[in-house]
Amino acid sequence: MRSSPATAIVHPPSPHDEGVGRGVSPHFLRAAVNARRNTERFHPIQASRIRFSITKTTDAEPCLDELEVYTAGPNPTNVALASFGTKPTASSVFPNADIHRLEHINDGRYGNSFSWISNELGRGWVELELPQDFEIDRIVWSRDREPAQYKDRTAKEYVFEVSMDRVAWKFVAGSRPTIADCTFFALMETAYMSFDYELPPSCPRLRAWYGRFKTRPSALIV
Repeated sequence: MRSSPATAIVHPPSPHDEGVGRGVSPHFLRAAVNARRNTERFHPIQASRIRFSITKTTDAEPCLDELEVYTAGPNPTNVALASFGTKPTASSVFPNADIHRLEHINDGRYGNSFSWISNELGRGWVELELPQDFEIDRIVWSRDREPAQYKDRTAKEYVFEVSMDRVAWKFVAGSRPTIADCTFFALMETAYMSFDYELPPSCPRLRAWYGRFKTRPSALIV
């Protein structure tokens, strides 16, 4: 057993934190943000509007080539498509760039040539107004999916919120750690401190996740 007195300090979300509570799925480990494709999963929730607010990027103004919203149930449908009747709005649009237009956010086409860029350094938001209320449980977004040529302008810190009336918004997903993240990290730290246990090479994704989470200020050894 390890004799080190060091303690792993993990601050799990409290019931008062944004993103904790009904409609939020705390049991998924968060994968690293990928410029090509990201999937946000949560408990099924009724929504007529979805807002993606970005507060930090890898660099420059944020860029999205497609934003997809899927219905819950056995036959999920992407109700975010413009052809479905969904209308996008945004905080701003990068000027004088024909390939970076708001309507590209939900036109069903992927790639940098069919993308939206805000006109705000490191931040911006885009909102989708669905043609009617839907029960949704998954959002998929990307910076440059097919082909994935660009990784700049990728969102790093962000939140997804849903609303029925554009007045009351509810957090459903985002870049902050989930309860599952905090719980799993605490278990792994306990296993390491008490039994010298480390994840085997046969678990590369969990090892990569653990390495990323260890660098978070809330997970530092003190």
